Amino acid sequence: MYHRFKKHRLWAWPLMITLVIAVALLASRIGFEEDITKLLPDSGASTVTKKVLETVSFADKIVVNISNPNGEPDALTQFAETYIDSLDGKVSKYIGEIQGRVPENNVMQLYNFVYEHLPFFLDESDYAKIEQQLNQDSIAQRVKNNYKALVSPAGIVTKKFIVKDPLGLTPVGLKKFTQLQLGDNYTLHNGFLITKDHRNLLLFITPALAANETGENTIFIEKLQSLTKHVNKHYENADTKAVLFGSTLYAVANAKQIKKDIQLTISIAMTLLLIILIAFYRKLTVPLIIFTPTVFGALLAIAILYVLKGKISAISLGIGSVLLGITLDYSLHILTHFRNNQNIQALYKDVALPVLMSSLTTAVAFLCLVFVKSEALNDLGIFAAVSVVGASVFALIFIPQVYRFSKQTKPKKTLLDHFSNVQFDKNKPLIVIILVVFIIGLLLFHKVGFDTDLNQMNYQPEELVAAENDLDRVNNNKAKTIYVVSYGSSLNAALNTNNALHRVLAANKQEQQILNYSSVGGVVLSKEAQQEKIDQWQRFWTPKKSDTLLNILRSEGRIFGFKPTVFDQFETLIRTPIEPILYARYQEIDQLYLKEFVTNQPDFATVMSAVKVADDDTEQLYAALNKVSNTLIIDRKQLNEKLLGSLKDDFNALIGYSLIAVIILLLLFYRDILLVLLTIIPIAITWVITLGVMQLLDINFNIFNVIISTFIFGLGVDYSIFITNGLAKEYTNGSRELPTYKTSILLSVITTVLGIGVLIFAKHPALRSISMVSLIGIFTAAIVAFTIQPLLFKFCITRRAAKGLAPLQVRQTLWSLFSFGYFIIGGFIISLLSSLIIPWLPIAKKKKMAVFHRIVSRMMASVLYSNPFVKKKVLNPTGETFDKQCIIIANHASFLDILTVGMLHSNLIYLVKDWVYESPVFGKAVRLAGFYPVSSGIEGGVEHLRTKVEQGYSLIAFPEGSRTDTAKMRRFHKGSFYLAEQLSLDIVPVVIHGTSQISPKGDFIINDGNLTAKILPRISAEDIDYGEGYALRTKKISKYFKGAFTSLQQEVEGVKHYQREVLNNYRYKTCFSEVKKHVSNHIENWYVLANQIDYNASIITLTDDHGALPIYLSYKKPNAKITGILTSQEARKIAQGCFSVKRTTIQFVDLHTVLPSKINVFLLDTLEVDSQMIQDIIKNEEITKIIAGNGKELIASYLTTSFECVIEGECTVWKRRQT
Repeated sequence: MYHRFKKHRLWAWPLMITLVIAVALLASRIGFEEDITKLLPDSGASTVTKKVLETVSFADKIVVNISNPNGEPDALTQFAETYIDSLDGKVSKYIGEIQGRVPENNVMQLYNFVYEHLPFFLDESDYAKIEQQLNQDSIAQRVKNNYKALVSPAGIVTKKFIVKDPLGLTPVGLKKFTQLQLGDNYTLHNGFLITKDHRNLLLFITPALAANETGENTIFIEKLQSLTKHVNKHYENADTKAVLFGSTLYAVANAKQIKKDIQLTISIAMTLLLIILIAFYRKLTVPLIIFTPTVFGALLAIAILYVLKGKISAISLGIGSVLLGITLDYSLHILTHFRNNQNIQALYKDVALPVLMSSLTTAVAFLCLVFVKSEALNDLGIFAAVSVVGASVFALIFIPQVYRFSKQTKPKKTLLDHFSNVQFDKNKPLIVIILVVFIIGLLLFHKVGFDTDLNQMNYQPEELVAAENDLDRVNNNKAKTIYVVSYGSSLNAALNTNNALHRVLAANKQEQQILNYSSVGGVVLSKEAQQEKIDQWQRFWTPKKSDTLLNILRSEGRIFGFKPTVFDQFETLIRTPIEPILYARYQEIDQLYLKEFVTNQPDFATVMSAVKVADDDTEQLYAALNKVSNTLIIDRKQLNEKLLGSLKDDFNALIGYSLIAVIILLLLFYRDILLVLLTIIPIAITWVITLGVMQLLDINFNIFNVIISTFIFGLGVDYSIFITNGLAKEYTNGSRELPTYKTSILLSVITTVLGIGVLIFAKHPALRSISMVSLIGIFTAAIVAFTIQPLLFKFCITRRAAKGLAPLQVRQTLWSLFSFGYFIIGGFIISLLSSLIIPWLPIAKKKKMAVFHRIVSRMMASVLYSNPFVKKKVLNPTGETFDKQCIIIANHASFLDILTVGMLHSNLIYLVKDWVYESPVFGKAVRLAGFYPVSSGIEGGVEHLRTKVEQGYSLIAFPEGSRTDTAKMRRFHKGSFYLAEQLSLDIVPVVIHGTSQISPKGDFIINDGNLTAKILPRISAEDIDYGEGYALRTKKISKYFKGAFTSLQQEVEGVKHYQREVLNNYRYKTCFSEVKKHVSNHIENWYVLANQIDYNASIITLTDDHGALPIYLSYKKPNAKITGILTSQEARKIAQGCFSVKRTTIQFVDLHTVLPSKINVFLLDTLEVDSQMIQDIIKNEEITKIIAGNGKELIASYLTTSFECVIEGECTVWKRRQT
């Protein structure tokens, strides 16, 4: 891609610029939603609940608390008049409504409304009181009082009220309107609501805009605060002032503080970041190069969101811009590798795959946010996912094209370079600390809480806190306010429910289970409730009762000179048929404030009531309210806690989804479970430690910092992927490659800490919590990636290869642990049997021992067969039964040899080493079985063993003395043959094949493979074909045995027998796929080729692979000496790091190395050869055979008549002619 872009740059650059412009234009058309509630998750409630929540509006009022400590009500009302006049002139466009002043015409409007519809505002208790006033004496006293009021100076005002309502029934109805206010600490003075102590007057401003529209509201609040300050100053001498309070003020204060914090911290961070980047890369243009892919990624994400949705949540974009810091990593990785190796081909080979892996895994982790029931978080998931992928791809194309380095000089080492060279995985104190913290984290991580109290996440200025406390003082309580919404398919249905609710609330207040409530339930009635009121009115005012009342009124009135017609209006009131009140008539009454209580849509209506209740009585109230059907309790704090609680559950699931998605992607990339685990385990450790430290520091998750958890997860994945790839490259080449990867990660840590961690200095609690969680997570991820991950990788792969052992594989490791665990447990049980049960069995010792030996033999067989991936085969061509005592000899390359021989027959006695004899696990069983420790000397054990032989036991010995590293057998010791001679025992050779690869010496792993045991013909003690005397027999039987092993090799080793072992040498190396393909294509030729080589040949190979052929030959011909010439220096380094090289005689050299003098086989399999070297090798008179695959034509051109072709084909063989 790089070279194609470079070659066609005349059209490639315009195409790229056009793409960027097109993306930017699309992104510029995006719309924004400022509603922060979009961040809250969908409650998952029922359809009705959702409808209610969408329909009901909670007015976020601004409270103007005007105070006068001297208790001067006129001063309060004068201030209020001035304040309202100022509002009308300067900020009227921002104000929807002002409440708190009651104009006189509103009072009369309300009085007339109640008078005209009096029946609807009276209840049973009112009628009972009226009934008590209808006797002659009460009415006479009432008329007398009315007369006194009329002749008083106030009579001019009270006349019309007395004439219309001589019994004073209307004030009784008016009292129902007190239910509309939550408190009773207020009285009316000069048209304003003031507290009864005359020290406070409250005005309520309903903003025209919602509280979350912080842009316009900021302007409004600034003007309102300026106006308030001005009026306060004007009334300073009157000792009267106003204080503002409300959610809008909190929203604006938070927005301003966040902006201020970010501006300060980011300016510091960017300055430091630019200095660090320029100083490290020593180029002024580097910051521009680094940030360009990030900008493109963000623009691409916004453009795609525009195409998909047309708009994006502003909060998503804000959080997403913080998370964009992760996209800088890709540029840093590319630049750091480019800086260190200055080679385009190496750059793409080393970085392209891990960058794409990191971006895709991170993108998938972010995309899991679409499963969270939050629109803003869904947008964030898409934005972040597209950004990281877009930025990574753009960085891979863009940076190599624009970054220039000096080819003459290597970059100077910086402090970061030196720090990256530190091998933290060798720092034992650091490892111990990490493990201790991890263990603590395991105990504490599940205890990290989730803060659902949004108030704790708000920035709370002191003046607003003081204002809130003062309001609580005014209202005489800090009680909890909940809302109860009555709903229905029509307004009348909702009102009907609300009337029933009102009766429940009234009863609860009377029983003092609630402090107060505000409801229109006793005022705005449904049709059914109105009809009940009408019927009640008519039942009360019977014609007789009406006539009696009117007669008494008129007769008593005549005493004071009232005309008979004075009471005509009242007669009309009680005699005229009552009509129901239409809702439109209710809406005409300003003092009802129906907009705040009632919503009416064509198919759905709601009526809201507010209830003040003590925290201790909440549950009891809920129980009572739940009995009222078609109502919904809305506790705003509890609702937020419920929603945020569901967000916590969503994020818990999200981590699981992300982990599964990342694992799947890593499996697709690595195609190996172990590499996936080595990448994932550090992430899991990071997460546990992060949560543990959070719990220790008493830091909880909240709606803001929990989102950062995806960022930490993404960073952890990135760090782990790059460390895994760095370690794999080191393992491949055997060179120090990891420091380059660590340097780029350190730069990522620095940029992230400067970008987010610096917010620790912010005043806003949400920003500080984001910063704290980020710092803990980022540093933990880096430390774990630098320490634990290399430790795990080296334990599983690198250090094993250095010991000549195959790297671990997950399935084989698990099966091995199972098999060895089974062996240890079984051995322990047998030891218990030998010490606790066998001695006490009331049967003959001979029978007991026979049973015991049978159990031991079955145990050995069961351990061997516990691994189904090891195919077992026993060849017994002579039908040996071991009925006649003998000494069994076998080659010994693995622990499995002991089990293999032990399962052949039960009556066997081993010659063992001291550690077996003294083992705490199976030592007692070994001693009971009569096994003999060879350290005591064979000569001294002859009589003991003779006794065992006489008891019917055969002996087992491994003539090599100890296990070999490979299938190549050592010299046979004489001890076994000495015993055979002394005890006159036949010798039964058992050739074991395959165990050196299945479970090599010094390893606990049981690899997949084929285990074959062949029982050779019994060698009689009298057979002199193998010589007389144990010394001579040792030599001849050894030669016979080794020849038999070679024959067994030919018999059981098929074409692909060692393919698995060869590939294991390259497993986890970056060239594995290439080698695997090469081996698959050539293994058949290699098989033919190997069969042309003697078992103890001295071979030199010249190939263009990664050393796979010499390694194959080392398995096929374990006794051969092999020198491999590799034409590529990189291939030679890879081959030299293969684990098989550590335990064999293979040497890998270059073309110019002085070759061994004694070479009898030359093997060529490459076309890239040095012709002079071929001629020099052929001239070597030691060479008796030349074998060629690729390059056979070249060989043929140099051969002289001293060689003749014996095999021709894909594999051609020449042999030196005999002279």
